[in-house]
Amino acid sequence: MESWDVLQRHFGGLTADEVDAELAGVPATGASPASQEAADYLARHGGPDLQGVTVRGEIHQRRALVAARTLSESVRSALTLDQVAQELGLSKSRVSHRLSDGGLWAFTVQGRRYFPRWQFIPDGEVLPGMTTIVPAIPPTLHPLALEAFMTAPQTAFDGRSPVEWLAGGGDPTVIADWLTGMAHG
Repeated sequence: MESWDVLQRHFGGLTADEVDAELAGVPATGASPASQEAADYLARHGGPDLQGVTVRGEIHQRRALVAARTLSESVRSALTLDQVAQELGLSKSRVSHRLSDGGLWAFTVQGRRYFPRWQFIPDGEVLPGMTTIVPAIPPTLHPLALEAFMTAPQTAFDGRSPVEWLAGGGDPTVIADWLTGMAHG
């Protein structure tokens, strides 16, 4: 199998250098200051991606694979600037202005902006309340963690997801408060 095929299948739109640069932040084998006992504990209790791992080197390899899958899923499930412009019927410049003004949220991978789909509702509309919740999004929150929060049903929102809550006219400050709490919790 050619490496180009792998890149296109799992990291569509990114070059090999861009994927390499993103994965370079994953700790290298042996780089962890964790004790062997901690590594063993992670191997036993660290979820399906770390089950059965017995040495720290294997844990780092698994972490790199999880990071690669996470990067791939984040990019694959998001829209590009061009796609958002088309979806909203706006110029790329107007979309960039909305991003700057806090009316849209995007994450960046190697200088390219990606807009998670959850912030768009049918008929080419932006989810109501985005200008209230975008400033509250913790800068360290991973795009997939944010997506999970925004799309999962929450008892605090009458069993609806935050997206459903906002689309149904719910108060965006409630979501913003939750996001602010995530930054401090």
